[in-house]
Amino acid sequence: MSNEVETIKDENPSTKNLPSRKFIKREKSRFTRVKEIFTLWSHTSDINCYAKIFMYKGNFLVQIIWFLVLIGSTCATYWLITKSILDYLQYDVVSQTDVFYEVPTKFPAITICDNDPFSSKFAESLYENVSKANNFGWNPINIMNNNLTFLVKMQAANPSFGDMNRKLLGFESKSIVSCKYNQQKCAESLRWFYSFDYGNCWQFNSGIDSSNNKIEIKEAKLEDKDFGFSMTVYPLISHNKYMTTWDQGMIVFVHNSSFRPVSADAIFVKPGEQSLISIKRTLTQKYPHPYSECFDLTTYSSELYDFILKQNQSYRQRDCFKLCIQKEVIKNCGCYYLNDLNLDENTRPCLSNNESLCAQKYSIEFNIKKCQEDYCPLECESFKYDLTLSSLINPHLKEYFSFNQTDLNKYQKEIGVNNLTYDIFKSTWVNIKVFYPNLQYTRVNELPKTSIIDLFTQIGGSLSMFVSFSIFSLFEFVEIFLLIINSLLFKKINVAPIVWGHEEYHS
Repeated sequence: MSNEVETIKDENPSTKNLPSRKFIKREKSRFTRVKEIFTLWSHTSDINCYAKIFMYKGNFLVQIIWFLVLIGSTCATYWLITKSILDYLQYDVVSQTDVFYEVPTKFPAITICDNDPFSSKFAESLYENVSKANNFGWNPINIMNNNLTFLVKMQAANPSFGDMNRKLLGFESKSIVSCKYNQQKCAESLRWFYSFDYGNCWQFNSGIDSSNNKIEIKEAKLEDKDFGFSMTVYPLISHNKYMTTWDQGMIVFVHNSSFRPVSADAIFVKPGEQSLISIKRTLTQKYPHPYSECFDLTTYSSELYDFILKQNQSYRQRDCFKLCIQKEVIKNCGCYYLNDLNLDENTRPCLSNNESLCAQKYSIEFNIKKCQEDYCPLECESFKYDLTLSSLINPHLKEYFSFNQTDLNKYQKEIGVNNLTYDIFKSTWVNIKVFYPNLQYTRVNELPKTSIIDLFTQIGGSLSMFVSFSIFSLFEFVEIFLLIINSLLFKKINVAPIVWGHEEYHS
Protein backbone atom coordinates (compact mmCIF):
# COMPACT_ATOMS: atom_id res chain seq x y z
CA MET A 1 0.00 0.00 0.00
CA SER A 2 1.39 3.38 -0.96
CA ASN A 3 1.54 6.17 1.54
CA GLU A 4 0.48 9.66 0.35
CA VAL A 5 1.54 12.62 2.43
CA GLU A 6 1.08 16.37 2.23
CA THR A 7 4.00 18.62 3.14
CA ILE A 8 3.23 21.88 4.94
CA LYS A 9 5.76 24.64 4.35
CA ASP A 10 7.03 26.59 7.30
CA GLU A 11 7.73 30.24 6.49
CA ASN A 12 9.51 30.90 9.75
CA PRO A 13 13.22 31.46 8.83
CA SER A 14 14.38 30.37 12.32
CA THR A 15 13.15 26.87 11.60
CA LYS A 16 14.15 26.71 7.96
CA ASN A 17 16.49 23.76 8.35
CA LEU A 18 14.24 21.82 10.71
CA PRO A 19 12.11 18.87 9.61
CA SER A 20 8.86 19.89 7.96
CA ARG A 21 5.61 19.11 9.66
CA LYS A 22 3.63 16.35 8.02
CA PHE A 23 0.09 15.12 8.17
CA ILE A 24 -0.36 11.39 7.66
CA LYS A 25 -3.12 11.02 5.09
CA ARG A 26 -3.34 7.28 4.83
CA GLU A 27 -2.59 4.27 6.97
CA LYS A 28 1.11 3.48 7.02
CA SER A 29 3.00 0.23 7.47
CA ARG A 30 3.97 -0.90 10.97
CA PHE A 31 7.66 -0.34 10.29
CA THR A 32 7.01 3.19 9.04
CA ARG A 33 4.84 4.01 12.02
CA VAL A 34 7.45 2.72 14.48
CA LYS A 35 10.20 4.56 12.63
CA GLU A 36 8.38 7.86 12.70
CA ILE A 37 7.42 7.46 16.36
CA PHE A 38 11.05 6.77 17.24
CA THR A 39 12.18 9.76 15.18
CA LEU A 40 9.71 12.05 16.89
CA TRP A 41 10.67 10.64 20.28
CA SER A 42 14.36 11.29 19.60
CA HIS A 43 13.59 14.97 18.93
CA THR A 44 12.21 15.42 22.44
CA SER A 45 14.53 13.06 24.31
CA ASP A 46 16.97 14.41 26.90
CA ILE A 47 19.57 12.03 25.51
CA ASN A 48 21.03 14.60 23.14
CA CYS A 49 22.88 12.41 20.67
CA TYR A 50 19.69 10.74 19.46
CA ALA A 51 18.22 14.11 18.53
CA LYS A 52 21.43 15.25 16.80
CA ILE A 53 21.56 12.14 14.60
CA PHE A 54 17.99 12.51 13.35
CA MET A 55 18.03 16.28 13.20
CA TYR A 56 20.64 16.35 10.42
CA LYS A 57 18.81 13.97 8.11
CA GLY A 58 20.44 14.11 4.68
CA ASN A 59 23.82 15.27 6.07
CA PHE A 60 25.49 11.88 6.30
CA LEU A 61 28.87 13.14 7.55
CA VAL A 62 27.36 15.03 10.49
CA GLN A 63 25.20 12.04 11.33
CA ILE A 64 28.26 9.76 11.35
CA ILE A 65 30.10 12.16 13.65
CA TRP A 66 27.22 12.29 16.11
CA PHE A 67 26.78 8.53 15.86
CA LEU A 68 30.46 8.04 16.78
CA VAL A 69 30.04 10.52 19.65
CA LEU A 70 27.06 8.46 20.86
CA ILE A 71 29.01 5.18 20.66
CA GLY A 72 32.07 6.70 22.38
CA SER A 73 29.99 8.26 25.15
CA THR A 74 28.08 5.05 25.66
CA CYS A 75 31.31 3.00 25.92
CA ALA A 76 32.83 5.50 28.38
CA THR A 77 29.65 5.42 30.43
CA TYR A 78 29.60 1.61 30.42
CA TRP A 79 33.26 1.48 31.52
CA LEU A 80 32.76 3.95 34.38
CA ILE A 81 29.58 2.24 35.60
CA THR A 82 31.23 -1.19 35.45
CA LYS A 83 34.23 0.15 37.37
CA SER A 84 31.97 1.72 40.02
CA ILE A 85 30.04 -1.53 40.50
CA LEU A 86 33.20 -3.65 40.69
CA ASP A 87 34.75 -1.24 43.20
CA TYR A 88 31.59 -1.42 45.29
CA LEU A 89 31.63 -5.24 45.19
CA GLN A 90 35.14 -5.21 46.70
CA TYR A 91 33.42 -4.12 49.92
CA ASP A 92 36.41 -2.06 50.99
CA VAL A 93 36.28 -0.19 54.29
CA VAL A 94 37.95 2.86 55.73
CA SER A 95 38.95 3.12 59.38
CA GLN A 96 38.02 6.12 61.46
CA THR A 97 39.99 6.49 64.69
CA ASP A 98 38.87 8.79 67.50
CA VAL A 99 40.23 9.30 71.00
CA PHE A 100 37.77 10.02 73.82
CA TYR A 101 38.38 11.17 77.38
CA GLU A 102 35.92 9.45 79.72
CA VAL A 103 35.49 10.30 83.41
CA PRO A 104 34.50 8.25 85.27
CA THR A 105 35.34 5.10 83.35
CA LYS A 106 34.79 1.46 84.23
CA PHE A 107 37.74 -0.36 85.72
CA PRO A 108 38.45 -3.85 84.34
CA ALA A 109 38.25 -7.10 86.27
CA ILE A 110 41.58 -8.40 87.60
CA THR A 111 42.26 -12.12 88.12
CA ILE A 112 45.46 -13.13 89.94
CA CYS A 113 46.75 -16.71 90.22
CA ASP A 114 49.85 -18.50 91.43
CA ASN A 115 51.87 -20.10 88.64
CA ASP A 116 52.19 -23.13 90.95
CA PRO A 117 48.62 -24.39 91.50
CA PHE A 118 49.72 -27.16 93.92
CA SER A 119 51.87 -25.50 96.58
CA SER A 120 50.34 -26.85 99.82
CA LYS A 121 50.89 -29.98 101.92
CA PHE A 122 47.38 -31.05 100.95
CA ALA A 123 48.41 -30.83 97.27
CA GLU A 124 51.48 -32.94 98.11
CA SER A 125 49.26 -35.77 99.34
CA LEU A 126 47.05 -35.45 96.24
CA TYR A 127 50.11 -35.83 94.01
CA GLU A 128 51.14 -38.96 95.87
CA ASN A 129 47.68 -40.51 95.68
CA VAL A 130 47.32 -39.85 91.94
CA SER A 131 50.88 -41.00 91.30
CA LYS A 132 50.26 -44.25 93.17
CA ALA A 133 46.93 -44.87 91.45
CA ASN A 134 48.56 -44.48 88.03
CA ASN A 135 51.84 -46.33 88.83
CA PHE A 136 54.10 -43.32 88.35
CA GLY A 137 56.33 -44.29 91.29
CA TRP A 138 57.50 -42.27 94.27
CA ASN A 139 60.62 -40.64 92.85
CA PRO A 140 60.30 -36.83 92.95
CA ILE A 141 61.53 -36.69 89.34
CA ASN A 142 58.66 -38.97 88.33
CA ILE A 143 56.29 -36.86 90.38
CA MET A 144 57.19 -33.93 88.07
CA ASN A 145 56.04 -35.97 85.09
CA ASN A 146 53.83 -33.77 82.90
CA ASN A 147 51.25 -36.51 82.40
CA LEU A 148 50.91 -36.87 86.15
CA THR A 149 50.47 -33.13 86.61
CA PHE A 150 47.71 -33.16 84.02
CA LEU A 151 45.96 -36.04 85.81
CA VAL A 152 46.20 -34.13 89.10
CA LYS A 153 44.64 -31.09 87.43
CA MET A 154 41.80 -33.27 86.17
CA GLN A 155 41.28 -34.77 89.62
CA ALA A 156 41.23 -31.32 91.25
CA ALA A 157 38.79 -29.96 88.65
CA ASN A 158 36.42 -32.91 89.07
CA PRO A 159 33.14 -31.53 90.50
CA SER A 160 33.09 -34.34 93.07
CA PHE A 161 36.42 -33.10 94.49
CA GLY A 162 34.61 -30.07 95.92
CA ASP A 163 35.46 -26.40 96.33
CA MET A 164 36.55 -26.85 99.96
CA ASN A 165 39.29 -29.25 98.89
CA ARG A 166 40.31 -27.10 95.94
CA LYS A 167 40.83 -24.10 98.22
CA LEU A 168 43.40 -26.14 100.19
CA LEU A 169 45.65 -26.82 97.17
CA GLY A 170 47.49 -23.48 97.30
CA PHE A 171 47.35 -19.66 97.14
CA GLU A 172 45.05 -19.20 100.11
CA SER A 173 43.56 -15.83 101.02
CA LYS A 174 45.89 -15.51 104.02
CA SER A 175 48.78 -15.05 101.55
CA ILE A 176 47.25 -11.76 100.41
CA VAL A 177 48.73 -9.31 102.89
CA SER A 178 47.42 -6.20 101.14
CA CYS A 179 44.66 -5.38 98.65
CA LYS A 180 43.77 -1.80 97.76
CA TYR A 181 41.79 0.05 95.12
CA ASN A 182 42.03 3.80 94.89
CA GLN A 183 43.96 3.66 98.18
CA GLN A 184 41.03 1.94 99.91
CA LYS A 185 41.06 -1.65 101.22
CA CYS A 186 39.44 -4.13 98.86
CA ALA A 187 40.04 -7.58 100.41
CA GLU A 188 36.31 -8.07 101.02
CA SER A 189 35.65 -7.47 97.33
CA LEU A 190 37.88 -10.35 96.23
CA ARG A 191 36.17 -13.42 94.83
CA TRP A 192 37.65 -16.91 94.76
CA PHE A 193 37.89 -18.40 91.28
CA TYR A 194 39.27 -21.80 90.27
CA SER A 195 41.27 -22.19 87.07
CA PHE A 196 41.99 -25.58 85.51
CA ASP A 197 45.52 -24.45 84.59
CA TYR A 198 46.44 -22.28 87.60
CA GLY A 199 44.31 -23.56 90.46
CA ASN A 200 43.14 -21.08 93.09
CA CYS A 201 42.82 -17.51 91.80
CA TRP A 202 41.39 -14.32 93.23
CA GLN A 203 39.29 -11.87 91.24
CA PHE A 204 38.75 -8.18 91.81
CA ASN A 205 35.90 -6.20 90.25
CA SER A 206 34.21 -9.22 88.72
CA GLY A 207 30.79 -7.90 89.72
CA ILE A 208 30.50 -10.58 92.44
CA ASP A 209 31.96 -10.39 95.96
CA SER A 210 33.39 -13.11 98.22
CA SER A 211 29.86 -14.17 99.25
CA ASN A 212 28.75 -14.47 95.58
CA ASN A 213 26.58 -11.38 95.88
CA LYS A 214 26.34 -9.02 92.93
CA ILE A 215 28.15 -5.73 93.44
CA GLU A 216 28.63 -2.66 91.29
CA ILE A 217 31.58 -2.49 88.94
CA LYS A 218 34.26 -0.13 90.22
CA GLU A 219 34.95 3.07 88.31
CA ALA A 220 38.17 5.01 87.88
CA LYS A 221 38.10 8.76 88.34
CA LEU A 222 41.83 9.43 88.73
CA GLU A 223 44.89 8.42 86.76
CA ASP A 224 48.30 7.03 87.78
CA LYS A 225 49.50 3.95 89.67
CA ASP A 226 48.47 5.23 93.10
CA PHE A 227 44.78 5.31 92.12
CA GLY A 228 44.37 1.86 90.63
CA PHE A 229 44.40 -1.69 91.98
CA SER A 230 47.29 -3.06 94.04
CA MET A 231 47.92 -6.42 95.71
CA THR A 232 50.82 -7.73 97.75
CA VAL A 233 51.33 -11.48 98.19
CA TYR A 234 53.60 -12.99 100.87
CA PRO A 235 55.05 -15.54 101.30
CA LEU A 236 55.16 -16.93 97.76
CA ILE A 237 56.53 -20.33 98.69
CA SER A 238 55.59 -23.97 98.16
CA HIS A 239 55.10 -26.32 101.09
CA ASN A 240 54.80 -29.24 98.68
CA LYS A 241 58.04 -31.23 98.84
CA TYR A 242 57.61 -32.20 95.20
CA MET A 243 58.49 -29.73 92.49
CA THR A 244 55.24 -29.41 90.57
CA THR A 245 56.29 -26.60 88.20
CA TRP A 246 59.53 -25.32 86.76
CA ASP A 247 58.69 -21.63 87.20
CA GLN A 248 57.92 -19.36 90.13
CA GLY A 249 55.79 -16.24 89.93
CA MET A 250 52.24 -14.94 89.58
CA ILE A 251 49.75 -14.81 86.72
CA VAL A 252 47.64 -11.70 86.09
CA PHE A 253 44.62 -11.40 83.79
CA VAL A 254 43.07 -8.04 82.93
CA HIS A 255 39.69 -8.58 81.32
CA ASN A 256 36.11 -7.40 81.05
CA SER A 257 33.97 -8.51 83.99
CA SER A 258 31.57 -10.26 81.58
CA PHE A 259 34.35 -12.52 80.22
CA ARG A 260 36.16 -15.48 81.72
CA PRO A 261 39.95 -15.09 81.83
CA VAL A 262 41.72 -16.85 78.95
CA SER A 263 45.14 -18.45 79.45
CA ALA A 264 46.46 -16.87 76.24
CA ASP A 265 45.97 -13.38 77.78
CA ALA A 266 48.06 -14.07 80.88
CA ILE A 267 50.65 -11.57 82.13
CA PHE A 268 53.52 -13.22 84.04
CA VAL A 269 55.05 -11.27 86.92
CA LYS A 270 58.19 -12.16 88.87
CA PRO A 271 58.71 -12.22 92.64
CA GLY A 272 61.08 -9.69 94.09
CA GLU A 273 59.58 -6.94 91.92
CA GLN A 274 56.82 -4.40 91.97
CA SER A 275 55.06 -5.15 88.65
CA LEU A 276 53.34 -2.11 87.16
CA ILE A 277 50.67 -2.92 84.55
CA SER A 278 49.28 0.12 82.72
CA ILE A 279 46.10 -0.22 80.68
CA LYS A 280 45.06 1.34 77.40
CA ARG A 281 41.67 0.55 75.91
CA THR A 282 40.63 0.16 72.29
CA LEU A 283 37.05 -0.32 71.12
CA THR A 284 36.77 -1.66 67.57
CA GLN A 285 33.52 -1.62 65.59
CA LYS A 286 33.67 -3.54 62.32
CA TYR A 287 31.06 -3.33 59.58
CA PRO A 288 29.10 -6.58 59.13
CA HIS A 289 29.40 -9.10 56.33
CA PRO A 290 30.18 -8.73 53.41
CA TYR A 291 32.50 -5.87 54.42
CA SER A 292 34.25 -8.10 56.96
CA GLU A 293 33.99 -11.60 58.37
CA CYS A 294 31.89 -10.44 61.31
CA PHE A 295 28.12 -10.75 61.56
CA ASP A 296 25.40 -8.61 63.07
CA LEU A 297 24.37 -10.72 66.07
CA THR A 298 21.19 -8.77 66.83
CA THR A 299 18.96 -11.61 65.65
CA TYR A 300 21.54 -14.41 65.57
CA SER A 301 20.98 -17.69 67.39
CA SER A 302 22.90 -20.97 67.69
CA GLU A 303 23.29 -23.64 70.34
CA LEU A 304 26.67 -22.39 71.60
CA TYR A 305 25.90 -18.68 71.17
CA ASP A 306 22.74 -19.03 73.27
CA PHE A 307 24.61 -21.10 75.88
CA ILE A 308 27.18 -18.33 76.41
CA LEU A 309 24.47 -15.71 76.91
CA LYS A 310 22.71 -17.95 79.44
CA GLN A 311 25.92 -17.95 81.51
CA ASN A 312 25.53 -14.14 81.90
CA GLN A 313 28.61 -13.64 79.77
CA SER A 314 29.18 -11.47 76.73
CA TYR A 315 29.75 -13.34 73.48
CA ARG A 316 33.22 -13.73 72.03
CA GLN A 317 34.12 -16.01 69.14
CA ARG A 318 37.22 -17.31 70.95
CA ASP A 319 35.08 -18.48 73.90
CA CYS A 320 32.63 -20.09 71.51
CA PHE A 321 35.47 -22.01 69.83
CA LYS A 322 36.37 -23.59 73.18
CA LEU A 323 32.78 -24.72 73.61
CA CYS A 324 32.84 -26.07 70.07
CA ILE A 325 35.83 -28.23 71.06
CA GLN A 326 33.93 -29.31 74.16
CA LYS A 327 31.00 -30.33 71.98
CA GLU A 328 33.25 -32.55 69.85
CA VAL A 329 34.87 -34.09 72.94
CA ILE A 330 31.46 -34.94 74.44
CA LYS A 331 30.29 -36.41 71.14
CA ASN A 332 33.36 -38.60 70.51
CA CYS A 333 34.74 -39.34 73.99
CA GLY A 334 31.54 -39.64 76.01
CA CYS A 335 32.80 -37.18 78.65
CA TYR A 336 33.46 -33.46 78.95
CA TYR A 337 36.86 -31.78 79.14
CA LEU A 338 37.35 -30.26 82.59
CA ASN A 339 39.23 -27.20 81.38
CA ASP A 340 36.00 -25.58 80.21
CA LEU A 341 32.27 -25.36 80.87
CA ASN A 342 30.12 -28.47 80.58
CA LEU A 343 27.45 -28.21 77.88
CA ASP A 344 25.38 -31.13 79.18
CA GLU A 345 24.75 -31.64 82.88
CA ASN A 346 24.13 -35.35 82.23
CA THR A 347 27.66 -35.85 80.88
CA ARG A 348 30.41 -37.06 83.22
CA PRO A 349 33.92 -35.50 83.31
CA CYS A 350 36.94 -37.00 81.54
CA LEU A 351 39.10 -38.44 84.34
CA SER A 352 41.08 -41.43 83.05
CA ASN A 353 44.30 -41.19 81.07
CA ASN A 354 42.62 -42.65 77.96
CA GLU A 355 39.77 -40.16 78.20
CA SER A 356 42.18 -37.26 78.55
CA LEU A 357 44.10 -38.47 75.48
CA CYS A 358 40.82 -38.69 73.57
CA ALA A 359 39.93 -35.13 74.63
CA GLN A 360 43.36 -33.85 73.57
CA LYS A 361 43.03 -35.61 70.21
CA TYR A 362 39.78 -33.87 69.30
CA SER A 363 41.10 -30.56 70.58
CA ILE A 364 43.97 -30.81 68.08
CA GLU A 365 41.71 -31.98 65.23
CA PHE A 366 39.23 -29.17 65.85
CA ASN A 367 37.67 -27.92 62.57
CA ILE A 368 37.61 -24.19 63.14
CA LYS A 369 35.99 -23.31 59.80
CA LYS A 370 33.02 -25.63 60.28
CA CYS A 371 32.56 -24.41 63.83
CA GLN A 372 32.54 -20.80 62.68
CA GLU A 373 29.93 -21.53 60.01
CA ASP A 374 27.63 -23.56 62.27
CA TYR A 375 27.95 -22.04 65.74
CA CYS A 376 30.49 -19.29 66.24
CA PRO A 377 30.36 -16.18 64.01
CA LEU A 378 32.84 -13.39 64.56
CA GLU A 379 31.46 -10.52 66.63
CA CYS A 380 31.61 -7.03 65.08
CA GLU A 381 32.30 -5.14 68.29
CA SER A 382 35.33 -5.97 70.41
CA PHE A 383 36.97 -4.34 73.40
CA LYS A 384 40.69 -4.82 73.88
CA TYR A 385 42.97 -3.98 76.79
CA ASP A 386 46.49 -3.15 75.65
CA LEU A 387 48.80 -3.80 78.60
CA THR A 388 52.29 -2.49 79.29
CA LEU A 389 54.37 -4.23 81.95
CA SER A 390 57.22 -2.50 83.79
CA SER A 391 58.84 -3.26 87.14
CA LEU A 392 60.87 -2.01 90.10
CA ILE A 393 62.86 -4.03 92.64
CA ASN A 394 60.74 -4.76 95.70
CA PRO A 395 61.19 -5.03 98.68
CA HIS A 396 63.93 -2.44 99.03
CA LEU A 397 67.37 -3.50 100.33
CA LYS A 398 67.08 -0.96 103.14
CA GLU A 399 63.98 -2.75 104.41
CA TYR A 400 65.98 -5.97 104.73
CA PHE A 401 68.77 -4.20 106.65
CA SER A 402 66.22 -2.65 109.01
CA PHE A 403 65.23 -6.08 110.41
CA ASN A 404 66.09 -6.89 114.00
CA GLN A 405 66.65 -10.45 115.18
CA THR A 406 62.99 -10.89 116.05
CA ASP A 407 62.00 -9.94 112.50
CA LEU A 408 64.59 -12.30 111.03
CA ASN A 409 63.42 -15.20 113.19
CA LYS A 410 59.82 -14.53 112.18
CA TYR A 411 60.54 -14.48 108.44
CA GLN A 412 62.89 -17.49 108.64
CA LYS A 413 60.16 -19.50 110.33
CA GLU A 414 57.53 -18.46 107.78
CA ILE A 415 59.75 -19.23 104.82
CA GLY A 416 61.36 -22.31 106.34
CA VAL A 417 65.07 -21.35 106.08
CA ASN A 418 67.84 -21.03 108.63
CA ASN A 419 69.70 -18.18 106.97
CA LEU A 420 67.47 -15.47 105.50
CA THR A 421 69.47 -13.62 102.82
CA TYR A 422 68.16 -10.59 100.96
CA ASP A 423 67.70 -12.61 97.76
CA ILE A 424 65.69 -15.30 99.55
CA PHE A 425 63.58 -12.69 101.35
CA LYS A 426 62.94 -10.80 98.10
CA SER A 427 61.94 -13.96 96.20
CA THR A 428 58.94 -14.50 98.49
CA TRP A 429 57.25 -11.15 97.81
CA VAL A 430 55.08 -10.16 94.87
CA ASN A 431 53.60 -6.69 94.47
CA ILE A 432 51.24 -5.94 91.58
CA LYS A 433 49.71 -2.62 90.51
CA VAL A 434 47.17 -2.26 87.72
CA PHE A 435 46.12 1.24 86.67
CA TYR A 436 45.09 3.65 83.94
CA PRO A 437 47.94 5.99 82.93
CA ASN A 438 45.17 8.19 81.50
CA LEU A 439 41.41 7.96 81.18
CA GLN A 440 41.37 8.05 77.40
CA TYR A 441 40.20 5.27 75.14
CA THR A 442 40.54 4.77 71.40
CA ARG A 443 37.56 4.01 69.23
CA VAL A 444 38.11 2.50 65.78
CA ASN A 445 35.12 2.44 63.43
CA GLU A 446 35.29 0.62 60.11
CA LEU A 447 32.89 2.13 57.57
CA PRO A 448 32.13 1.19 53.95
CA LYS A 449 34.38 3.00 51.52
CA THR A 450 31.48 3.10 49.04
CA SER A 451 27.89 2.95 50.25
CA ILE A 452 24.95 1.99 48.06
CA ILE A 453 24.00 5.70 47.88
CA ASP A 454 27.53 6.53 46.72
CA LEU A 455 27.27 3.82 44.06
CA PHE A 456 24.02 5.23 42.64
CA THR A 457 25.50 8.73 42.74
CA GLN A 458 28.56 7.60 40.76
CA ILE A 459 26.39 5.77 38.21
CA GLY A 460 24.11 8.79 37.86
CA GLY A 461 27.10 11.09 37.45
CA SER A 462 28.59 8.90 34.71
CA LEU A 463 25.29 8.73 32.82
CA SER A 464 24.77 12.47 33.11
CA MET A 465 28.34 13.34 32.07
CA PHE A 466 28.47 11.41 28.81
CA VAL A 467 24.91 10.79 27.57
CA SER A 468 22.86 13.38 29.50
CA PHE A 469 20.91 10.55 31.07
CA SER A 470 18.84 11.16 34.20
CA ILE A 471 16.03 9.54 36.15
CA PHE A 472 13.61 11.49 33.94
CA SER A 473 15.13 9.73 30.91
CA LEU A 474 13.91 6.40 32.20
CA PHE A 475 10.35 7.55 31.75
CA GLU A 476 11.18 8.55 28.17
CA PHE A 477 12.04 4.94 27.42
CA VAL A 478 8.76 3.91 28.98
CA GLU A 479 7.09 6.51 26.79
CA ILE A 480 8.58 5.20 23.51
CA PHE A 481 7.77 1.66 24.50
CA LEU A 482 4.10 2.51 25.14
CA LEU A 483 3.86 4.57 21.94
CA ILE A 484 5.24 1.72 19.84
CA ILE A 485 2.92 -0.83 21.44
CA ASN A 486 -0.01 1.51 20.97
CA SER A 487 0.93 2.04 17.31
CA LEU A 488 1.24 -1.66 16.60
CA LEU A 489 -2.00 -2.57 18.30
CA PHE A 490 -4.29 0.28 17.25
CA LYS A 491 -2.52 1.49 14.07
CA LYS A 492 -3.86 5.03 14.51
CA ILE A 493 -2.37 7.28 17.16
CA ASN A 494 -2.62 10.87 18.25
CA VAL A 495 0.77 12.36 19.07
CA ALA A 496 1.48 16.03 19.47
CA PRO A 497 5.13 16.44 20.52
CA ILE A 498 6.52 19.96 20.71
CA VAL A 499 9.70 20.15 18.63
CA TRP A 500 11.81 23.34 18.73
CA GLY A 501 8.74 25.37 19.63
CA HIS A 502 6.52 23.86 16.89
CA GLU A 503 3.77 21.31 17.10
CA GLU A 504 3.55 18.24 14.84
CA TYR A 505 0.17 16.56 14.63
CA HIS A 506 -0.34 12.96 13.63
CA SER A 507 -3.77 11.58 13.21
